[in-house]
Amino acid sequence: RAVMMGETTGWVKTIHETTYGELLGVVIVGPHATDLIEAAVVGLDAEATVETIADGMAPHPTLSEAFKEAGLVALERAIHLPPRRKAAV
Repeated sequence: RAVMMGETTGWVKTIHETTYGELLGVVIVGPHATDLIEAAVVGLDAEATVETIADGMAPHPTLSEAFKEAGLVALERAIHLPPRRKAAV
């Protein structure tokens, strides 16, 4: 959805415990971060695992998919990643 809106400058990062995958924190940066934080707070409050986040339901196309996608990235199962940008020299 962010691509459709022309607002692709943000990102979501999940921080999780490595043994059991418990969600420990979330970093959300971008124009609609306040719209996305609710899902992260619910996940943290429920002591969700990164697996739970990745397997959760997210409507398409919505900005909230970014939270699910961050879980998929952590599990190396993401398929909707933008192309990597080359570093400035």
